[in-house]
Amino acid sequence: SAVDEALDIFRQKVQRLAEDHGATVERGPQLPGWAPNSKSPLLAMVKETFEEVEGFTPEVTAIHAGLECGVFAQKLPGIDMISFGPD
Repeated sequence: SAVDEALDIFRQKVQRLAEDHGATVERGPQLPGWAPNSKSPLLAMVKETFEEVEGFTPEVTAIHAGLECGVFAQKLPGIDMISFGPD
């Protein structure tokens, strides 16, 4: 996916930068990327339910996390999913 390609390009740039300055880079496994869907029906339902229960609209943002979602997306193409956490 485009997310995986962008991550690979970033990792290559970091490695070149480190090597240009005499450092070494040890790469761990590259887990699959996941692009969140702002038009997700599941997201809409969760936002509505959250607002009903908590009394305010939750903040919805994409962050660098939710690695499990990348694995699920790879194994279950087309799955509708969200990742959420505390404040």
